[in-house]
This record gives sequence, C-alpha cells and structure tokens, in this order.
Amino acid sequence: ALPIFHKDFNADRKVLAGNIALVRLTKPINVTDEIRPICIPTRMEVEKLLKPGASSDGVVIGWGKTPEHRVRSTLHQAAVMVSHRSRCERWANNIAFDENTMICAGFKEDEKTACVGDSGSPLMFSVTTRDQSSTKWVLGGVMSWGLNVLPKGCHKDYRYTAYTSVERNLKWIKFRGNRGNTK
Repeated sequence: ALPIFHKDFNADRKVLAGNIALVRLTKPINVTDEIRPICIPTRMEVEKLLKPGASSDGVVIGWGKTPEHRVRSTLHQAAVMVSHRSRCERWANNIAFDENTMICAGFKEDEKTACVGDSGSPLMFSVTTRDQSSTKWVLGGVMSWGLNVLPKGCHKDYRYTAYTSVERNLKWIKFRGNRGNTK
C-alpha cells in the first residue's frame, strides 16, 4: 500500500493541520459480509448532517488499546453526537481546533469513549439515499485527536474528540485518489 499524505499536513501539536491521508492499495480487496467499503459523502450529505439543529448522531469504530497498552483483538464501536466546537476547544490541551477543517463530536455514553490507539478511526453516519429507498454509511471524519496516553487507559473525562472533516477535503480526496502518490 502506498500512502498519499495531505500537502498541508503538520504534526506540530499546536497546529495539527491536514491530518488526513489516503492509501493506494497495490491489489483489490475482496468485499465480503465482514469487509465492506464505506461511501465518501457528497458535500450536500455532509452539510445536511452537520447543519445546526440536525440530529447528527454518528458511530466511531476502532481497536484502541487496553489499559496495558496492547492493541485490542476485537473492533469496538461507540455512538457519538456532533457537538459545538467549543466543547473540543475546552479539551484541546494546547492543540489547535480548526472549525473550518475539523468536526467535534462527543461520546453519548461516558463509559464508551475513544481509546488511545484509535487515531485514524472513522466517524461514520447513516444517511438515506436520494430516492429514500435505503440507507448507506458515509465517512464524515477521521479521528485526529482527543486523548493523551493515560495510565489507566481510556478515561470517561475525555468525552470530546476532534475529527478531520472529510467534507472539507473532498476535492483533495477525489483528485489525489485518481492521480496516485503525488503531493
């Protein structure tokens, strides 16, 4: 697999910009009941999901790490709700939260939060298809930051997490996804 990094990526914790990448696979993946792709949303779908007053419930999945700092052997999921940027700014711990390129989401249950090791996990939303005949899952964001390494693993006080917005990177995703590994 060949990584394609965002041209604006900056790993400085005070900036953390362009925190998104693509992976060009060297061979196709066999799609099964357990392995399925997620849809890239349209701009209209994401704007509808994230507009003020919308019911913006999503799901985050990831393996995370155990309190012993080992990667879990099973995939976990948690329900989240998109929150006002001020919630993430409060938890930012000197990491910049850019409201133009990030989404803030809070976990709906205190005991079900992201864990160390979940960075890069998908923020997924279920949307109804245009003809109202079915639903599909779309990728709304990619987990950027939210947790520090904690001695006891996950922590209920780390309720809000920042995600790099897929909608704000749609042009880049489509352009780079079709062109290959160039910045």
